[in-house]
Amino acid sequence: MIKKCYIISITILFSLVSEAQILDDSTKQVYNQNTTFYFHEIDVIDGELDQYNPDTSINFVHRYNWQTINNNLYQDLGNLGSALFPVFYKARKSIGTNYGINIYDEYFENPDEVRYFNTRSPFTELKYVQGANNFSNLRAEFSRNIGPYFNSTFKVDRFTSDKNLANVGRDRLVEHWSFIYNSNYRSKNGRYKVLYHYSHLSHEVEEQGGIRPLLSDRIPDDLYLYQSANVWLNDAFTWERRNNHHLYQHFKILRDSTSDFRLFHEFDRVNIKDRFTDNSLADTDTFYNFTYYQSTDNTLFTTQYSLYENKVGLGGSFKQGFFYRSYIRHRYFYSNFSNEWNTELFVGGVLRKKINSAIDSLDIRISGESQLPGDYRIGLNISGKKFNVDLSRVYYSPDIVQNRFNSNHFVWNNDFNRTLSDNLNASYRFRIGQQSFKPFVNFHRINNYIYYDEFAQAKQTSEENAIVYAGIETSLKFWKLNFSGLVQYGKSGGPDVFRFPEIFSKAILYFESRITRGKSSIQFGIEAFYRSAYYGNAYMPANFQFHLQDEFRLDQAIVPDIFASFQFRQAQAFVKVPYFIQGWAVPGYFSSPYYTGVQRPDAVSLGFRWQFYD
Repeated sequence: MIKKCYIISITILFSLVSEAQILDDSTKQVYNQNTTFYFHEIDVIDGELDQYNPDTSINFVHRYNWQTINNNLYQDLGNLGSALFPVFYKARKSIGTNYGINIYDEYFENPDEVRYFNTRSPFTELKYVQGANNFSNLRAEFSRNIGPYFNSTFKVDRFTSDKNLANVGRDRLVEHWSFIYNSNYRSKNGRYKVLYHYSHLSHEVEEQGGIRPLLSDRIPDDLYLYQSANVWLNDAFTWERRNNHHLYQHFKILRDSTSDFRLFHEFDRVNIKDRFTDNSLADTDTFYNFTYYQSTDNTLFTTQYSLYENKVGLGGSFKQGFFYRSYIRHRYFYSNFSNEWNTELFVGGVLRKKINSAIDSLDIRISGESQLPGDYRIGLNISGKKFNVDLSRVYYSPDIVQNRFNSNHFVWNNDFNRTLSDNLNASYRFRIGQQSFKPFVNFHRINNYIYYDEFAQAKQTSEENAIVYAGIETSLKFWKLNFSGLVQYGKSGGPDVFRFPEIFSKAILYFESRITRGKSSIQFGIEAFYRSAYYGNAYMPANFQFHLQDEFRLDQAIVPDIFASFQFRQAQAFVKVPYFIQGWAVPGYFSSPYYTGVQRPDAVSLGFRWQFYD
């Protein structure tokens, strides 16, 4: 059914593109990126409907996978589309009881990432990438206004990748399908506005369990085997299906030249299913610590999570730059771990003030939310043209799977305490001519942190943890040469449950020039990231979690890529050689314990992005 929908969507898209030709009397196309706009939901919520034009530059068009798009801040399993885990601690932003299986979150488009369009002509964007390990990705997005006040947008995303390890021929590892439909409508007088989108994800991965070393192997020196590697799992799969109906609407009750007063409503209906199967348990030997319920021949385990959430409130703004919002939020959720429906109620609000002066422009935001009773969060953000300070305290409940888990290989029934997290993020940017420097510091203090131990079991610390990251971002330009980079140093104190490289850095250096009388651009350069050695978390597919380990040290690694990007009118293309030093300078690197990185010495990646405005 998903494949049929994909084919039908692509057929409709191309037919609409071919039929819609909007020309003036001189046969010159009159619509372009400057007549096409999009916005995000937060722009509507904040009362400042900022609109953006589609990106037609070649900057970073060569970053086609989720690792490079996210600045290599995630561990993966050596394949594009495999499970992801943040290398550095990310403070929790939401309160309440979450699901707790999030290894594929980055492959799902959340409500705050959806682009809502306002187009004067049909808009189409096509992307195609052919990358390492036979990774292929096709994205198609089509948007069109139906009258001046209503828009509909369709987006389809399909990607696949082959195995990096133990690949016989062209063994497929990842299959991904996603589909998004969104629309937005505003009344003629501008008092009523509604945004809606439906997102669907189907993501399947053949799990390998990592390289299975021989007793005589030196770790990691003897494990750069790639296609000839011996792996733990040979007939195991994880699969996630996820969909979300999301609605936002508001009605401006009062509106004049100095203020507005609105009633708003948000609704989410989320459904997630995760499944793990292993049809050859006898071949795994000691990969799993226990087998509880099913036979020793196979495992079939399925989880289900459903959520209905409503948020209703009042908000508005004044001409003097003052914005406010208050609301009540109700969650009604189910999981098959407890096999019952639960409910949670929250109250919250936001106060925001903008101050403009000749010296600087300040944006001050105070936010808070409290569960009745239990969790709470408070936050203060102050930003200006050159600086940003963000303070927050979050007191949140354990995830569902941290308290309850019942499968063939893992069983626990915990009663963990809530976790308390205090967070500070601060940065200041200063310029010298065209050069920019931004030092920053991030500090986190965490109490009662919940993690997964060396046996992939959920555990909770009783001591306090402290984490600090400090560094500097730079942006330099000389003639047609451009450089930007980051260097970060990190340290943690308390129980040894946070593992990350002390030193992390990334940089890009490229040459850019306009050609063909300014109608085209060319850009070529080198991009790299570096991490110091550390004991990165291992991955256990049977409970979908990354966990602590002490036997495999991820050595320090530098991973450079060379690229060339081109632009002609509304089309951009790139050619990239990832990790070009592999094979002659280094044998490779490990992205996670027992998983070699996706890059290979014979890999060349290429792709294009093409936009149509008719």
